This record gives sequence, C-alpha cells and structure tokens, in this order.
Amino acid sequence: MRRLAALLADEMLRWPGVRLGSMFGMISVYRGKTIFAFLPEKRSLFAANAISIKHNNLQGRPGEKWTSFELEDESSLRDALRELDSAYRVAR
Repeated sequence: MRRLAALLADEMLRWPGVRLGSMFGMISVYRGKTIFAFLPEKRSLFAANAISIKHNNLQGRPGEKWTSFELEDESSLRDALRELDSAYRVAR
C-alpha cells in the first residue's frame, strides 16, 4: 500500500499548487491551504488500503465530506487519480 500511495503522491506533486504534509500517521495532500486527500502511511481514516478524499462541494457536517477509495492494485490507480482530480478541482 505504501508503494501505491507513493505513486499517487508523486503524480499529484506534478499538479499546480499541490503540497504534501504529514498528519495523524497519514500523508495529507493540499491544494494551496485546502486539504483534499489523505494517503495511508502508517494508518488510514477508513480501510488500510483506502485513500481518503474530501469533497469540498458537498454540504453537511465536516466529517460527512470525506469518502474512501480502496486501492486493490496498480490497476486501480487510474480511477483513484480521477477521484483525486475531482477533489483537487474544487479545493481552493
């Protein structure tokens, strides 16, 4: 899982305004000052093989804006990047 998370992180660092941090044993992903994803490092918000994606365009309480995307293998990276890109585009 760490290798898959590292591949996602490397790709997202190519996107304008993206930076990485560390929070609660996870890799936090920001666009500017807005966090839009967590990648598992030592832990995860959901399943051990899941990335966490914040959908800033959803209404509701803060915890309700987070969803998970489970990575099974490298073939799921394309779909994960599509979900992350969607969250990236609304993060400002």
